[in-house]
Amino acid sequence: AESTQLGFIASFFYLSYKTVQLFSEKVCPLTATRGNFVILLELITQATEFDGLPVRHNEEVLNLYMAKQIPLKLANTSMEDPHVKAALLLLGYFLDVPFPISDFILDMKSVLDQCIRVIQGMIEICKSKSYLNTLLMLINILQMIIQGLWATDPPLLQLSRKVMTPASILGLRDQGIVLLPQLMQL
Repeated sequence: AESTQLGFIASFFYLSYKTVQLFSEKVCPLTATRGNFVILLELITQATEFDGLPVRHNEEVLNLYMAKQIPLKLANTSMEDPHVKAALLLLGYFLDVPFPISDFILDMKSVLDQCIRVIQGMIEICKSKSYLNTLLMLINILQMIIQGLWATDPPLLQLSRKVMTPASILGLRDQGIVLLPQLMQL
């Protein structure tokens, strides 16, 4: 028997068949805008791989607190939903929003571990559907996860947000230093 393309993607990236089916049905051609970024991030976090993300007793209050700290708004606002929590954790990670409790740090690690293969699976689905702009947005999100930075953040923030303050980045920019290799030549 011959396997289907979606079955191959699910088995190759160790994804649930439900996740792959969801992505196949919901992914669509998008242009690179901030609104579409949030739509794509919400779709990523709808994966069944995030069903088990714990939302502890009264944690919906902390999720709401996180949502208020983040300038981007999610379409799903059910703060008891583990998928919403996963999206909030990722947005908080990208925007360097402090987590209200230490449990969120452990949950964030779990989300990051799952995210890479979930996004890789979605990239394969976009590739099969020839959705180039959506695929490029997913690659951007994957890079953001690996670097822990927003795509538009200065590359020097990779060092540390404590070391590289906005003032120090501006000072280096005035000297013509905007990339890490340039800084290393000082």
